[in-house]
Amino acid sequence: MFEIEYEFGEEDLIRFNEIQFMRNEEIQHNIKKNRWLVPGVMGVIGGFYYFYYGDMKSSGYIVAMAALWAVLSPKIMMLDLRRQILKNYTAKEKSNLFGTYTLSIDPANPNYLLEKSPAANIKWRGRVGQGGIWQTLCLYLY
Repeated sequence: MFEIEYEFGEEDLIRFNEIQFMRNEEIQHNIKKNRWLVPGVMGVIGGFYYFYYGDMKSSGYIVAMAALWAVLSPKIMMLDLRRQILKNYTAKEKSNLFGTYTLSIDPANPNYLLEKSPAANIKWRGRVGQGGIWQTLCLYLY
C-alpha cells in the first residue's frame, strides 16, 4: 500500500506561514512601501542637511541609517513574524499539531485519503490520482 510518513514540527509551521505571508500581495506591498518610503524621506532630509547646511557628517549618518533601514527592515519583520506565529498557538494546539503524520490511500475505497495525526484520524474525500487531493498534497510536500 502507498503510504507517506512525515514529522511536522515548529520549523514546518513557521515555514508554512512564512510562505503564505510571502504570497499575500497586500502584505508584500506594505513591506515594499515601508522599505522604500522611510529611507526615501530620510534621504531627502540627508540631502537637505548636506545642501542647505553643508553638514556632510550629519548627512552621511542620515543616509547610512536610511540604507540600513532599507536592508534590515524586511529581515526584522520576518523575525517578528516568526515570534507572532508561535505566540498565536496554545500549548495544547501545538501538541495536537506537532508529531508524526501518516498519509495513505484507503484500501476499502481508493477515493479516500487517510490521515493519521497526533490529534485525530481524518478521511479526506477526493479524486485520488486525477489531480484533486494529490495535486494539492504535492504542492505542500516539496
